[in-house]
Amino acid sequence: TELLQKQLGVVSDGELWGQAPEWKARLWGVTSVTSWDSKGSPAIAALEQRLGVAADGIAGPVTIAALQTKLGVEPDTWWGSVTSRAFQKVLNEKTLVPRW
Repeated sequence: TELLQKQLGVVSDGELWGQAPEWKARLWGVTSVTSWDSKGSPAIAALEQRLGVAADGIAGPVTIAALQTKLGVEPDTWWGSVTSRAFQKVLNEKTLVPRW
């Protein structure tokens, strides 16, 4: 999460917060969500802007599908281990910002 925050230029605290409780099951591959209050996360909002979807800061099915499509994985709208591995690879290679 900290890599994501740094690469997107948002506050880097290593946590994703403000996610919608109703999407908790879809985000099972994201282990750093610290609050489920639907307020949104600056990191997710910045990612959504890059993905070209509504930037509300909440990683719902539309955001997840857009991310999966960008990563080249099956867009099933569930952020699980396949999506996490593909996303981590992009973050580790530091290609998120230049490529997207």
